[in-house]
Amino acid sequence: MKKQLMSIVCVFIFILISTTTWADVLDPLDNSSAPVGTKVLVSYFGYQHLPEYEDQNGTTEDIGVDVAYTAIRPVYFAGKVFGKTWGVKAIIPFQSLSTDGEDTVDGLGDLVVGPFIFLYENPVDQVFLSFWEFAYTPTGSDEVSNDSWWFQHQLAFGWYPGPWSFDACLNYWQKDKDTAGDDVSDAVELEGVVAYAVTEKLRIGVQAAWWKDFDDIESGGDRLPGTQGENVKLGLNLGYMLQDNLMVNLRYMHDVKSEAYTKGSWTYLRLTYIF
Repeated sequence: MKKQLMSIVCVFIFILISTTTWADVLDPLDNSSAPVGTKVLVSYFGYQHLPEYEDQNGTTEDIGVDVAYTAIRPVYFAGKVFGKTWGVKAIIPFQSLSTDGEDTVDGLGDLVVGPFIFLYENPVDQVFLSFWEFAYTPTGSDEVSNDSWWFQHQLAFGWYPGPWSFDACLNYWQKDKDTAGDDVSDAVELEGVVAYAVTEKLRIGVQAAWWKDFDDIESGGDRLPGTQGENVKLGLNLGYMLQDNLMVNLRYMHDVKSEAYTKGSWTYLRLTYIF
């Protein structure tokens, strides 16, 4: 059991490295459109404290994983195609990961690129529906790269009636084997945040995220039984408009349910600058 746990933890470390800045990064007003030519620069400063792994039987094991990261995410609203707003974006992460009893590893993470398009835009009723494609390229430093291609297909919805805002994303994670032969299951992820503008500048929200693997992890050609993960997070989000084109968000999420998954907390500070 201990040997299998260590194999699972090793694979999970690569999962954390690969998804640390993209899974569960939804904030209020994220899914609204913008005029063609708008440029946005988003910066993330995050920390994940994951002291435990809980198996499907509810047994927890100490793993002592901590992840710190910084990510830069430029977004460009490039034009219209068939009347629909489209654009491109990229994500450049820098990551540091430590586990109990092991040396800390850090470096440049895998570059993420991809297009997006708004399928429906109603600026009068403030309703938006869009599709975003994220391609994770095996381009990072050897210490933190996942060494494989991953894809995140995202359907994003935003509705902003008056002082309220509702954002939700449905993600399908499609993952390839890495060079070591580890095959992490494809997964589905649903996340949402409801927020209220307390003042013209301050917005407070509550949010949740659910993750579900489709299958067990495969490592070295063997299936690791009982590793089909599921996770639920709940948390709070505080957003403050520093100026008309600069907003800061502080978000905290805590794992309330984990099966074959890590347990802990996820925190980040996000700065959004609109050119």
